[in-house]
Amino acid sequence: MNSQQVTLLVLLDFSAAFDTVNHSMLLRVVCSRLGIGGTVLTWLGSYLSGHSQRFILDGIRSPTYQLNSGVPQGSCPGLFFKQFFKQVLVSSTQQQILSTCFIFSDRFRLITQTSSGSLNKMDKRNLFYT
Repeated sequence: MNSQQVTLLVLLDFSAAFDTVNHSMLLRVVCSRLGIGGTVLTWLGSYLSGHSQRFILDGIRSPTYQLNSGVPQGSCPGLFFKQFFKQVLVSSTQQQILSTCFIFSDRFRLITQTSSGSLNKMDKRNLFYT
């Protein structure tokens, strides 16, 4: 009866994931994973660059800050980056461990069953960095 099996459930909410993603890193991953380069990569880079922000609090304006991270939401390129991120997450996970992955909107669910010995041998540091 005791099969020494372990079931893992990993739940991730990456609704704010693109608020902090570094532009250079994102473009490197798009280039290496999809083989996109040249004019298309330049276009994607220009879409990400040139954004700034500032705020006003009690009538006092902050300095303007250039943004080198974050993906503008609600656009076709933004949707592309989000779909690409989901695909990389699922494929990286399934390459590392036999698992079932579900993605709905901005939520990720991984379910896997393995022996407790396999779990100890798993290289957890490299799970999403293949």
